[in-house]
Amino acid sequence: MTRPFPLVPVIGATTCAQPETVLQAADVELPGEGLAAVAEAYRAHPLPC
Repeated sequence: MTRPFPLVPVIGATTCAQPETVLQAADVELPGEGLAAVAEAYRAHPLPC
């Protein structure tokens, strides 16, 4: 994990196939520019809640 806090996605499946599709996101790795964009957004809004 690259963040000092957990990230918990909210999943609201409306079909039986949706959870399987959503769980595949766990295998996705962001490229460097994607991580940089996340870091930039975090710096601008460190505690959004």
